[in-house]
Amino acid sequence: MVKKGYKQTEIGVIPEDWEVKELDTISNVIDPHPSHRAPTIDKNGIPFLGIGDLSENGEIIKSSFRKVNSKILDEHKQRYNLDNNLIGLGRVASIGKVIRLKKNIGKFVLSPTLGIIDTKIINTNFLFYTLKSFYVKQQFINIMSGSTRSSVGMIVLRKLKIPIPPKQEQEKIAKVLSDTDELIENLKELIAKKEDIKKATMQQLLTGKKRLKGFSGEWVERKLGEVSKIYNGLSGKKKEDFGDGNAFYIPFLNVINNIKIDINNLEKVYIYENESQNKVLKGDLVFNTSSETPYEVGMCALMDNEIEKVYLNSFCFGCRITDKSIYPLFLSYLTNSDIGRKIFSLLAQGATRYNLSKENFNNIKLFFPKDITEQKAIAKILSDMDEEIEALKEKLEKTEAIKQGMMQELLSGKIRLDRKDNNDT
Repeated sequence: MVKKGYKQTEIGVIPEDWEVKELDTISNVIDPHPSHRAPTIDKNGIPFLGIGDLSENGEIIKSSFRKVNSKILDEHKQRYNLDNNLIGLGRVASIGKVIRLKKNIGKFVLSPTLGIIDTKIINTNFLFYTLKSFYVKQQFINIMSGSTRSSVGMIVLRKLKIPIPPKQEQEKIAKVLSDTDELIENLKELIAKKEDIKKATMQQLLTGKKRLKGFSGEWVERKLGEVSKIYNGLSGKKKEDFGDGNAFYIPFLNVINNIKIDINNLEKVYIYENESQNKVLKGDLVFNTSSETPYEVGMCALMDNEIEKVYLNSFCFGCRITDKSIYPLFLSYLTNSDIGRKIFSLLAQGATRYNLSKENFNNIKLFFPKDITEQKAIAKILSDMDEEIEALKEKLEKTEAIKQGMMQELLSGKIRLDRKDNNDT
């Protein structure tokens, strides 16, 4: 039964004062390359961009793309002279992907993998968000269901059915969602800025180029094999031993993605009575021994928590510091910094997959502040930076989740802006 104030339509339940219209009745849907003949390739030309080459905000996201002769702009001015008030809608491969087209990436040509939508009838920002809504996504799902096709024709795009609220409500919905998007972009920019600052700080502090106030002692070179002992990860385990069990193990990705082991990202394994396996203890460092790129070989994470039964995956080895003048967290930051990456990359062996031998690991030489107090002070600064960045990432994740919820409610009319008869269902 349809709730009072709403009506059933061919695309679902919407408010009574909303309409459903086909896309080509509220906009001009343009095929950017109607001849479907590939433009002349020119390495010195302009980008020939498809739907997969552009982000949602119209930025180029691929490092390589085709370039074509710039004369095509003169031949098809109406189709290629784009402004910032147009929308791109994917119809090949990334079907249903919605992007904002903008000029700030310079001159470019669009491929027929998308349709260009130009509207003067309804609010452009509202249409951008509505094309991402459940109503439109479901139409694409229905079109593609049971089909082997990998594209959607321009005629189909033009006949997409769009829910349309009154003009004032379109503008309010667009404003709320645009403001939320701006907040999300600001958070992303702030996170990127903080990460750049941290990277520069690591380069200064971990090389001794910049000294913290109160420290002036010398730095000393130490060989890793002289200050630590290494041990292997799990061995002799079968597939059925994993997925459940009486103990935990540290997954490979938990090592290469973190400075400290994320204890909320451990997996289960059975360790049987009298089985000889190496436990990971608080203060141990974990290194990955194998990767698809030399840069990621020997990435390091610190076990900074006391857990009774935790072990290590077989693609990594553990490292227990035996010299009390070495602070483990400082070594973790040093290893994962550009300084450490250059050293470990040179020792990676292989062709399609790269490995780090224990012998090479033991022979690695690194510089440490002789005073462990300075090591701790440097690690504290970098750790505080990590915590600040992580807090911003959590805020970003929550804001993006809130936006998704807002889109669902506002673009379906379940919540009406500035109306006394707001409906939550």
